[in-house]
Amino acid sequence: ITCNDASMEASDIQDAEYGTLDLTFKLRALKANPTMERIYTITYTATDIAGNNKSVSATVTVPHDHSGDK
Repeated sequence: ITCNDASMEASDIQDAEYGTLDLTFKLRALKANPTMERIYTITYTATDIAGNNKSVSATVTVPHDHSGDK
């Protein structure tokens, strides 16, 4: 799991068990810059018995703050 926000801390990703098929974990939605989106990229890689690898990724986007928009 990676994040585009340089201010991200290790505690922003909780309960993720790397190296397993972990489908339940927590991602922090707080951003240092309210005008920027925070984007997490979650990547899973599977390897078959022949050693072939396949990776897939999904993203989770925390949108920028629209509370002051009119």
